[in-house]
Amino acid sequence: MSKAVCIRRADAQPFAFGDLQIWRYEPGRGASSSVALVQVKPGGAHGRARSTRSEQYCYVLSGLVEFEVGQITYWLTQGDLLIVPRGEWYDYRNTGPEVASLLVIHTPSFRLEAEQFATET
Repeated sequence: MSKAVCIRRADAQPFAFGDLQIWRYEPGRGASSSVALVQVKPGGAHGRARSTRSEQYCYVLSGLVEFEVGQITYWLTQGDLLIVPRGEWYDYRNTGPEVASLLVIHTPSFRLEAEQFATET
């Protein structure tokens, strides 16, 4: 019997997270990774955060996205991949004129309780 998991787009209900629209593809609690499709409107941003659990693989499907990881800035376009190590502070913003789309893979899988968000001072 196959252990393959198929998650249909219709089963990944979108939700808003600030300036982001996110579709989470969750294969289940036993999975080693999880995937999210993230769309960022022009000028939109993901605030400073880090994961205490997962590495994040951020693949740009379309648009122009500026990431800051630690003290380093990266400008990513279609086809670029950025790997954010577990525990590293990061943020990103859409600096282009169109909606940017990212494929974000968390390994191990995403757990909200393992995410930390910087507070504005």
